[in-house]
Amino acid sequence: MKEIEYAFDTLHADGVGVYTSIGDKYLGDPSIAPIFEELNRRKAKIFIHPIPPKCCHDLIPGICDFATELDFDMTRTITSLLVSRTLARNRDLTFICAHSGGTLPVLAGRIQDRFPKDKIATMAPLGVIPELQRLHFEVAHAAFPFPLAALLKFVPPSQIMFGTDYPAEPIASTVTPLDASGLPTETLRMINRGTAERLFPRFKS
Repeated sequence: MKEIEYAFDTLHADGVGVYTSIGDKYLGDPSIAPIFEELNRRKAKIFIHPIPPKCCHDLIPGICDFATELDFDMTRTITSLLVSRTLARNRDLTFICAHSGGTLPVLAGRIQDRFPKDKIATMAPLGVIPELQRLHFEVAHAAFPFPLAALLKFVPPSQIMFGTDYPAEPIASTVTPLDASGLPTETLRMINRGTAERLFPRFKS
């Protein structure tokens, strides 16, 4: 709480960055709830970046965890935020999910169909899919035609923004497929700058 106070009151931060999981805990864990409550009071932006989870190292010999597990961990932590009612309780938080939301746009329908029906009213007051569609997304290293198509079916361009993951990934791995996407000019404008300008108006130029 002291770090949050310093970051927002002294440094005038717009938001914070968090990992999808910390050890064996996901972001919906009750121990993290007071942090989100304070950030919600401050109407903060929360940037979520995945990390290889404790559960799932070296599952496929010869392939690094970063090839698959990051995307699945993003989906796990978003589901955790949903089930824990973190999304329902903290309406003034803006969550920004890295890498086009991982596997979430593809798995959202399955999450909805497997969601405990007697818990929807309290855990997801708007409904499972509408609650998930309140999230924002950035497209770092996930602007390929496949994830971008799924993401644009899931949320409008006004909830999608540019990102690169540099220096972990070369900038071209995002820029090149985005430039070759054939998306309408206005859609690309929203992704490249429009969404970010709306969320962070003080940086608009």
